[in-house]
Amino acid sequence: MAPILSPRLPPRSIFTRFFPILLCALLLAALPAVARAEAPYVPIQPGHSAMWFDPARGGEGWIVGILSDEAAALYWFTFDDEGEPRWLEGVGRIVRDPGGDSIVFSELIAPRGGRFGPDFDPAQVVREVKGSAVISFSDCQHGRVAFSAFGKSGDFPLTRLTRTMAAGCGPIHGTPGEPVRAEAGQSGGWYDPAYGGQGYVLTWLANGSAALGWFTYDPEGNPYWMVGTGEVEGDRLVFPELYSARGGRFAEAFDPAQVEHTLWGRVELSLGCDSGAAEYEATAPGFGTGRFDLNVLARLAKPACPWVKPTLTDLYDISLTHLPTPVPQDPPPGFGSGNLIAVHGVANDGTVVGVRKINYGSNYGSIMGDRPVRLRPGESDWRDMYDMFVVRRVFVSGDGEEMLFSRMTGGPAFIRDDVIVPMPGLENPGKSAILGTVADFSRAAVRVETPAPSGGTMAKYWTWSATQGMRELPTAEDLRGTAKCVSSDGDVVLGLDRELLVGGDKAWTVRWIGAGLPHYLTDAAGNRMASLAACSDDAGIVYGEVPYETDERGRISVLPGYFRRDGISGHLGLIHPSEESPHGWQHAVHHTSADGALAGGTYRSPAMIGTLPRGGSATGALLWTQDTGHVLLTELLAGLGQAPDWPSMSVAAISPSGEYLVVTTGVIPQGSEIDSPSTMRSALIRLVKK
Repeated sequence: MAPILSPRLPPRSIFTRFFPILLCALLLAALPAVARAEAPYVPIQPGHSAMWFDPARGGEGWIVGILSDEAAALYWFTFDDEGEPRWLEGVGRIVRDPGGDSIVFSELIAPRGGRFGPDFDPAQVVREVKGSAVISFSDCQHGRVAFSAFGKSGDFPLTRLTRTMAAGCGPIHGTPGEPVRAEAGQSGGWYDPAYGGQGYVLTWLANGSAALGWFTYDPEGNPYWMVGTGEVEGDRLVFPELYSARGGRFAEAFDPAQVEHTLWGRVELSLGCDSGAAEYEATAPGFGTGRFDLNVLARLAKPACPWVKPTLTDLYDISLTHLPTPVPQDPPPGFGSGNLIAVHGVANDGTVVGVRKINYGSNYGSIMGDRPVRLRPGESDWRDMYDMFVVRRVFVSGDGEEMLFSRMTGGPAFIRDDVIVPMPGLENPGKSAILGTVADFSRAAVRVETPAPSGGTMAKYWTWSATQGMRELPTAEDLRGTAKCVSSDGDVVLGLDRELLVGGDKAWTVRWIGAGLPHYLTDAAGNRMASLAACSDDAGIVYGEVPYETDERGRISVLPGYFRRDGISGHLGLIHPSEESPHGWQHAVHHTSADGALAGGTYRSPAMIGTLPRGGSATGALLWTQDTGHVLLTELLAGLGQAPDWPSMSVAAISPSGEYLVVTTGVIPQGSEIDSPSTMRSALIRLVKK
């Protein structure tokens, strides 16, 4: 079998892409535009361990390493007044303050005097205190540094250049497409005790590569630094190109146009958690070749070394609360039981919404229709929010204050402060239905029934904005698509297009960007995603079915997986492959959190097949994150003594924050038009970070 997709990133190098830019004014143009966040400043956390730079000063930078809750390390690679390389280092105290944390480096040390190579004598290294600095951060992407050094002072904005593997500001359970290596905890400072006064700063990057800063001296004893990125080759971490730089000036005299960068040579690292070796081969004159025996000098607060895959209970305290079950009503003769609650959504405060299914017909669906209901935290029973019927799904805003649904007559409407507010700006509201929205209800995907040229009606798909109204989605000659997800900025819409194939049809995921025509969603290798299931709020992470492997006859099998906006894709892996089920237990994703980092759905083992009445098959509730992998929630709850006594279980909803999820006895895919008749019992699960 030939694997098609792997949940690993393709090798990419920050400095292959950014180093020439880092050392000149082009850096600003190469980085994505991100709005500056201003004070108040935020708490310092391990995610601030990174390389930082001032976009107006390409060619110098700062490496910040968060060592603990109280301490951090700083390495500043810059230049002296003559344009020669200079570096400063310091260990700072993290000052916790309600108005915003800061790192105070009361002493910035500027080493000099060591000589590169075999003539190095640590006794010749002079470590002089030359200044101080204070660093604070307004978010995880921006900060400021205020300094006083060498008789000069300044205050520069900082922008993040790198993201450290397993130490980011993102979800504690990881980001899809960014697997963590066991070696991730090697990030930090390394040195050879026989060559004290110089050393390396290694940073494993979230994209799977690594960045290296080498702070040393030239053969004449002047401060010298090199930087570069590397990839794993066998059991070594290879940095094929390290660069040095000169030409910049210190402080206000700095001009990025004067910075010149030069290829210095290569370095190979062989590291464990506490010791290792570095071998170098310089192309720059006077540096030669050599080896250092390394010890770890400063380890980051996060991650540990070796990194060990966590369980969900390592990361969260988990609690389960049963939601009230309505008393069945007497149905008309010939119909099944009525008054079932089908859960559709859950907010960040634990508010749950859904529909009350009145007089459910066992053969014909909901005879009288669905009425929207809500259950706030602490309430003992579901509250009917509207005395008329709705179609499709009921949505709840992230803060739990609003509901959105499509009325059977009258079209889409909000419930705000218990008041019905028709959705404004709709085309033909009476024939409109909401297909998808975002956590703050600022955007929505809308289906509108319009007269067809040949008679009857036809469906058109639009996006709705709270500020800009409706925009019709264009169609291509051979590709229309049905909208399902819309991004929070309204620029991206995702949906499905069915292709008729021999033996059945295939639902391919399609995407609209801006005013462009729809196109199939593909990854960087050109693979298509099928069966769109769920999207993050920014539409940057999309779940569906992705290619897994090709057999000897060229047939492609699929697994649940994700596509990212940057072209990275991966499958979620197998659950318990066996001789009877070589591709593992069946599983599917139906829902995700707003950031796309937590996915939920169902799994089914071979033993579950045919275990329900009338030949039905039971399911278990499934969660998935990048770091934990598959979490068989039904089994996990049983181990915690919290498992409901249900014949079947599925994840029916996930809050935007990922803190709350609802499990039910039925399956309700996100955006589905059909609610399971078995959705009679449900429970609210809360995940509280440890």
